[in-house]
Amino acid sequence: MKSISMNRPDERLVYLSFKNIFTGPDAHLRSLKTIRKRVQKYKDKEEIKALIQQHNLDHICNTAKSLLESEVFESTIKAKIRFPEVFDVSPSQSADREASEAEAAKSEADAIRKAAEGRITCTEPSAINEEHAVGPRTAEDPGLEARLPSTHTRTTPSIPSLYPIYFPLQTQHRLLKHTQDMLEKSCYSFAQRSMSDVLHQKEWDCAECVELNIWANTFRSKKDIFSPDSLAEMGKPFPQVLDSMAQLRHTAVHRIRVTVNRVHQYLLDAERLMLLLQDEAASKQLTALRQKAELATEDMKTNKDLLETRAAKQLRRYADQIIELERLQQAAVEEMLKEDKTCQISAAALLENAISQESQYPLGTYYGDDGKVSERACDAESSSDAEEDLVRGSEPSNPVIHEGAH
Repeated sequence: MKSISMNRPDERLVYLSFKNIFTGPDAHLRSLKTIRKRVQKYKDKEEIKALIQQHNLDHICNTAKSLLESEVFESTIKAKIRFPEVFDVSPSQSADREASEAEAAKSEADAIRKAAEGRITCTEPSAINEEHAVGPRTAEDPGLEARLPSTHTRTTPSIPSLYPIYFPLQTQHRLLKHTQDMLEKSCYSFAQRSMSDVLHQKEWDCAECVELNIWANTFRSKKDIFSPDSLAEMGKPFPQVLDSMAQLRHTAVHRIRVTVNRVHQYLLDAERLMLLLQDEAASKQLTALRQKAELATEDMKTNKDLLETRAAKQLRRYADQIIELERLQQAAVEEMLKEDKTCQISAAALLENAISQESQYPLGTYYGDDGKVSERACDAESSSDAEEDLVRGSEPSNPVIHEGAH
């Protein structure tokens, strides 16, 4: 029986094993008794079971308690600081993700352009709503950290790409719709202070009268009302910011699924416009919302990285097991053939021996198990001699004496 290590387990292994368990309210657990219950509840999970088999359960719980107190399960940033090597991404992985993001951006831009031209309805999804741009990858894909052995030629299960990253459509829509509403109110408030003639001419008497893309076109034609210094402080060309705001509106209204990168860009451009419109209160609210969105994105990214790495390692391990099973199967077949050959040789040897013994005597002779000529063979020889004497007319070589003869 294997002895259980009395050393404390590697903190990284504990973090990776319990990352998806100590989440939400459970990330705030501090009681060792409660932590132990959570560990025991998931003791049959593969990675946790392996930890328990290799280490003392008390040490696992104590290590988990230490990590919980350090808040690494609550904060991805703290986890990265404590375990930087866990979050390393290979250059090939980065290249794959950049390619997928570029393809997704192209598909999104096409969907938004169609929406702006009125060639898409709110029920029509974009081309990337359900499928990731780069498609599934197998464990042989060089974009994964772990690889299957190069000698393994069997078709392996594919690992679907977890990139690009998307928010659930409901969450994305609520976030962008809320941002759109805030921007439209900021635009109307600014117009009340600096563009009252436009409001009067257009008969816009409330923020709900004007959609964000209309404000973008209006500000484009009234660019001179903004000071050059204010426009320079935006850090991005004013026309591009206005284009981004119009796209935000189309994305929200037509429910076009976009990557988190585009969502973050929308929020950042919205902040720029709010500062230009001198709505500091709304800008602060949006900044806080954007930062929370970035944290949520970082958590998703971290989880995807860990899941990809773990899945690739599992497939590599399973492939190694398949190779070993195939080796054992081949060995069993070879052993069967070897034993069958041995049996054939043994049977042939017995038959060859019997043939060799038979060929030592004339046809019709008899011999015993000891290989000697039997009495039956001798009797047969005497009978043959007597028959030859009769043919010559001579007396038998062994005359018979009759009873009563004198």
